[in-house]
Amino acid sequence: MSKRRQSVTPSRHDRLFKRVFSDPENAAGELAAVLPPGMLELLDLTTLKQASSEFVSQDLQANPADLFFSAKMKGMPDQEALICVLLEHYSRLARFWQARLLYYLAHGWIKFCSEHPEARYLPVIIPVVVYNGKWTYAGPLNFSSLFHPRAVEKYKSVIPDFTPVMEDLGKVSDAALRVREMEPAAKLGLWFLRHGYAGRELYEQLASWRPVLEQLCSNANGRDVFASLMRYYMDTPKGPGYEQLMSRMEEIVGERGKQVIMTMAEQLKSQGEARGEARGEARALLTMFNARGWRLSPAQKTLIRTCTDLSMLEQWVRKAAVASSLSEVFGRN
Repeated sequence: MSKRRQSVTPSRHDRLFKRVFSDPENAAGELAAVLPPGMLELLDLTTLKQASSEFVSQDLQANPADLFFSAKMKGMPDQEALICVLLEHYSRLARFWQARLLYYLAHGWIKFCSEHPEARYLPVIIPVVVYNGKWTYAGPLNFSSLFHPRAVEKYKSVIPDFTPVMEDLGKVSDAALRVREMEPAAKLGLWFLRHGYAGRELYEQLASWRPVLEQLCSNANGRDVFASLMRYYMDTPKGPGYEQLMSRMEEIVGERGKQVIMTMAEQLKSQGEARGEARGEARALLTMFNARGWRLSPAQKTLIRTCTDLSMLEQWVRKAAVASSLSEVFGRN
């Protein structure tokens, strides 16, 4: 019996990437910047939209670092005009990382076939990788590079091959990002990811991004993205703290920027207090079980320690006080 694939816990890089580039307008700007002219020639980026569930497997929906888009081809009948883009983010490249891309490509085509049995052709799926690792990537991109060269030579006809498009942010200058023709949120998202391991660099260069930051903060949706950028900064190591950041952002974008950061700080404080209360209830619950001589499984211990729902923890405590067995607390499953 096959095991269900576990969901992946998103990193702070993944969360920022998905927050910014789940917007088709931001994704279109990135694709216009990185795709070769030959690919852009037929791709109508004005029709780009997030792909519906008919093209996306459950594994892809659950992955925090991947986005799947569809668009039309210029000058083609609607029923034959579909092009898909797998926009994927990596902050680390595991060995055989291209195999993961192939997995998602294959699942996209299988899902399409099941939903469109009458289709004459499969949609093209363009894999695009945005990479913001600590070191630039110097290895091969094509999938066939994963096999022994002699095997490729002898069995080339049966080995699938593709070459993803990669944007390695370590190889892109700040100046090049600033002049890109894309939305302010997309520019700043890439810039923050580029310096995502050195908060001091972000802090010292904020002033040079004043026009872009001002444009971003000029509307409500932009201010929401700005708040995500500031949360990302606060989790970035080796950077000045909250008070210095608030002072600098007030200088750059004025009162609006300061208010966003203050609101964000209050939210983080409330979340921290809630997590503290939840940890207290979890300790009380574990102590109660231990006192009653009930042995918890590792999964049950993990469930209790990682639960952040205070009302659920309080409910378990109330049940544990009168229950005669663990199954009465958690249920038989």
